[in-house]
Amino acid sequence: MSGHTIRDPAVTMPSPYLPAVSPPDSGAVGRITASLRIVGDDVDPDTITAQLGISPTFAARNGEEIWSRGVTLTQRHGVWSYSLTERAGSGDELDDAIMRLLARFPVDEAIWSALAAAHAVGVACGLHLTDANQGTDLRPSTLQALAARHLGLSLDIYSAA
Repeated sequence: MSGHTIRDPAVTMPSPYLPAVSPPDSGAVGRITASLRIVGDDVDPDTITAQLGISPTFAARNGEEIWSRGVTLTQRHGVWSYSLTERAGSGDELDDAIMRLLARFPVDEAIWSALAAAHAVGVACGLHLTDANQGTDLRPSTLQALAARHLGLSLDIYSAA
């Protein structure tokens, strides 16, 4: 090229359609649930509890019969789950709930690598809206904390009506 610089405005300028933070009028989400879930056919809840050093809020082995909402169900997969519930109004957002959840577990990458190699691991969050327009953000440090533990993130969003 003959000394000309070609600039792509889409790369150098932020998109007007993707705000850096939630709009101020969007409001906090009404209720947030966050759970660490480990799922797999050969999940052994006792072993995972020993590895993570914390008791699950729910655990079942593959094929185990469990009582749920007045019905006996046969667990189709093994599962180990630890749930945390945050309510809006306390100043907590999704980011805060995820970091509070992760703070309860070890940061040892070897533990998380082994769990991720053997099972599906991730954080599942529920966003229960109280209005039509509500939002939340995740900081890069929170995304890094999830990635360092090999954790996926799933979001279930429940409408206000």
